[in-house]
Amino acid sequence: MLKTTAATVAETGVFPSLFETQEKFADELDRLVTKDMDRLYYVKEKLTRELWSEEKNKLNKLLDQEFQVYRLKSTQVNKYGEITIDKILITVFNVKPGDKVLIPM
Repeated sequence: MLKTTAATVAETGVFPSLFETQEKFADELDRLVTKDMDRLYYVKEKLTRELWSEEKNKLNKLLDQEFQVYRLKSTQVNKYGEITIDKILITVFNVKPGDKVLIPM
């Protein structure tokens, strides 16, 4: 039995390659999104384009500066005033041995 593309994607999580380049894929997605905006949303019985124009004004604006993503890890200062980051000893100042400090990972 021949499986449909949707079933294949659902099982494998991989989309088959339908486009020769990333640009062609992006163009096709743009075309489909534009077409979908003229679809009637069945719950509110309005066009998706109208709903989007109402909702986009409620969105928060993104920051102009780049957001640095990292996590913090707690580590303890050894008796020599050093901490280990990625197997490298780093001397830290203004802390006592045994204190815990936060380091970005």
